Order: sequence, then C-alpha cells, then structure tokens
Amino acid sequence: MITLNSDAASTSLSKTTKAILNEYGIKLNKNLGQNYLIDRNKRDQIIQFGNLTKDDVVLEIGPGIGTLTTC
Repeated sequence: MITLNSDAASTSLSKTTKAILNEYGIKLNKNLGQNYLIDRNKRDQIIQFGNLTKDDVVLEIGPGIGTLTTC
C-alpha cells in the first residue's frame, strides 16, 4: 500500500507524486497512456464535482497512487 506522508498537504501534488513514483521505482510511459493527476486544482475540481458528503463511501479504482483517495 502506498501512503502519502504528513507533509503531502504542504508539498505540491506534482512533487509528491514524483517522489512516490521514484520511491517505488515506477517509470511512466506516456506512449502507453500512463498519466498521473498532478494538478492540485484539477484534483480539487474533480472532488467538488462529485458533490460528496462525509457519509459517502468512495472507491477509487485504477492503477494510480490514490491521489483522489487521500482527500
């Protein structure tokens, strides 16, 4: 399981994502369509569009590192 450290909120999403990918030796290949969400504003927009409440249960599915789940 990949977890973001407590400094993740103060660090840019891009730097945090790159650090996690490097830590686990994950190399991206954009030719294969491998992309990660690294824009905090876009992430927040996606979450806002979900119109979620604290009672909602959300399951993030995909090969990513849980960028949405950590919110």
